[in-house]
Amino acid sequence: MTEFIKQGELYVPKPNPPSVEVYVDETYLNRNSGFLQSALILPGSLYLRELRSRSAKFLGQIQANTKEFKGANITKRHYSIYRDFLADYVSGVTQLADISSFRSIVSVDAFDRYLSSPHVNNIQTALRQSFAKLGLNCSAKLQKEFSRQLYWLIWHLPGIVQVEIPECHFQFIFDNKHQYAREANNVTGAQSSLGVGLIIKVREALQIAANALIPRLVPQLKNCRVIAIDFVDSKHNFAIQAADLICHSFYNTIKELHGYSDPSVTLKAQLLREFASSVNLSGLKKHTQLVVLKSGAVEVECTNAHLTSHVTLG
Repeated sequence: MTEFIKQGELYVPKPNPPSVEVYVDETYLNRNSGFLQSALILPGSLYLRELRSRSAKFLGQIQANTKEFKGANITKRHYSIYRDFLADYVSGVTQLADISSFRSIVSVDAFDRYLSSPHVNNIQTALRQSFAKLGLNCSAKLQKEFSRQLYWLIWHLPGIVQVEIPECHFQFIFDNKHQYAREANNVTGAQSSLGVGLIIKVREALQIAANALIPRLVPQLKNCRVIAIDFVDSKHNFAIQAADLICHSFYNTIKELHGYSDPSVTLKAQLLREFASSVNLSGLKKHTQLVVLKSGAVEVECTNAHLTSHVTLG
């Protein structure tokens, strides 16, 4: 239903609140000791209006059968295309930062901080109560993951926004390769405020829960609403690919900090220096280590169970 406001002697439709799209991707550290998570925040509609068509042109410059930008496919031959592709998204992030209080971030956190946190347990209890009140169904594992993501937002919010937001609509977009994407897209039952039974998707139930919990837990966002939580196929969404590449470049930069020399690692670390030249990850060296697996692969492992950090993009 359209809401009207009075302007002078006339009643006119109330303008829609500004909207932002938050593209989330994560990379797990060895033995689930920690994780990198990028939150790429773009002005609503910028992706569809401008970035998607330009990204498609960048992709077309690589090879005819290339379906998406992937960190594993970065080569010297195509390096400049990857650089320009990411620069386009960092420019969008900067554009939003210039006109609003939102900042995109990349975090590096220890999993133990979340697994043993009473705050996550409290959020999960509140979530369980909210679901029970609405007659919603959701697995305990997904509730735990949702609670972790909400606590991640609370903990890193000072890096994302510095002031209370008057009013805003959020859309959170995840890769459908996320371990809980299938369950989130399943259908569940719900009960409306009128006692009428509803059939909705689990992710829509999470959206309802988010709007019930965020005003209580995140005062800066008390006037904001989550209008969607979506899981999309990365092959059809360049912004998710950009979020993944940002995590990938951070991960390989940490490898380089430890002195690991490999042409692929060097290229990906160089990519970070180009699109985020002011970012300094040297402090992470003392909280991480490299581990050589039986397969010969070299992975990053978090050594500080209390680690929580983030850097700002744009």
